[in-house]
Amino acid sequence: MLDIGCGEGSHLRRIVEKFHTSVGVGLDSSKEGIALATSQMDRLLWTVANVEELPIATDSIDVVLNIFSPLNSREFTRVLKPGGVIIKAIPGKRYLQELRDELYGEKGRSLDTTDAIANYAKRFEVLEQRSVYQQLEVKREHIPALIDMTPASWDATAEQKQVLQSFEQLNVTVDVELFIAKIN
Repeated sequence: MLDIGCGEGSHLRRIVEKFHTSVGVGLDSSKEGIALATSQMDRLLWTVANVEELPIATDSIDVVLNIFSPLNSREFTRVLKPGGVIIKAIPGKRYLQELRDELYGEKGRSLDTTDAIANYAKRFEVLEQRSVYQQLEVKREHIPALIDMTPASWDATAEQKQVLQSFEQLNVTVDVELFIAKIN
């Protein structure tokens, strides 16, 4: 399994722990994310890499995991073995809406993921699609991690983030489109 955009590696780590025979490779463009991944589990291969040129052999991967990271259909197709699948997560329209509203006010409008979903469905044969939607309560001690983990906060000022970190809790919406697909 290849996790493209693995961040600190938690998704790939959980999958490999559940399926003990899995071999996992995690790639991310963030040196900090890869440093966190390597400090927590040494059974997997972690490397800094760009989605534009994956340092992976052609036809060598059974499963590509791609959660909220850019889609590169050419490279995904190149590295997948015949019959391999892609598991892709795309943020839905209300993904972390409350966080975006608190940070940006009117600028925090709903995401428009229509093009991303259509682009994915055009490039791959979708075997299954599932929507995940739920409200979660994030306690004060976890708000800084929520802010750090999401690109939704990248344009926020330090002052905006500080105000958000003073909240006792933040209720947020998880709105995600999950796809399992194979190459057309």
